[in-house]
Amino acid sequence: MTAHAPALNAVNAQQRAQPVPLADGTLAVPVPPPPTPPQAAQQAAQRAAVRQARYDEVWRLHRQGYPIITIAAQVGRSPRTIERYLQMPTWPAPQHRRHYGRSVLNPYKDVLLARWNAGCHTAIQLFRELQAQGYPGSYRRVTAYVSRLRQAQGLPPRCQGRRQTLPVVAEPASPPLTPRRATWLVLRREAQRTEAETQQLTQLHAQSAEVAEAIDLTQDFLQLVRQRQPEHFDAWLERARTSTLEAVQRFASGLCDD
Repeated sequence: MTAHAPALNAVNAQQRAQPVPLADGTLAVPVPPPPTPPQAAQQAAQRAAVRQARYDEVWRLHRQGYPIITIAAQVGRSPRTIERYLQMPTWPAPQHRRHYGRSVLNPYKDVLLARWNAGCHTAIQLFRELQAQGYPGSYRRVTAYVSRLRQAQGLPPRCQGRRQTLPVVAEPASPPLTPRRATWLVLRREAQRTEAETQQLTQLHAQSAEVAEAIDLTQDFLQLVRQRQPEHFDAWLERARTSTLEAVQRFASGLCDD
């Protein structure tokens, strides 16, 4: 999934364009995801590139026949780390947890959204009301979320919007897709996915033939393992070995070696 960021971006764009159904049957505009600061994004990309290059170097040396202890000395990592690298068919991209993970504001978003949709668009007032209900976070975090609410409603900064009829804002049913979350959706059992997650996975599958092939091969392999169907393994292995995806070919080669 790490090689198909455009596919993830396309799915996230589709999700942002879809209204959020409310309990009363009406629709709300979704809260957009927080922006990634350019400098932070560049630094994260640089760190990811270094890790990816190290992972690729481990596999290059492994394919040349070098033992694990030699590879470890060459790349400056422990033999146990090298073994872990060689058990991974591809290097997973990190999830930006500060953006899409747990937040101190999460338990108070329903209250904040209710007050916002009721017409309270002053960040300091919202912050004080949340504090009165036990919110332990910072004012800056509230203002950042308020900025996203303004963006959802098309309001410029600091515009109160009292003379406008504004759409109701709500959190989307599913968080935006990251490479790690996309992988988790593929690996999760079908019965355990929510309707929104199933829709995200269907949209991701439709983005390109390569993404669809990766998803299909992964899910078919999981079924072999979970249903204990060794009679189908050789056919799956042949599909994987002739795949157009290098990561899948590498995984299949590792299985053959084992």
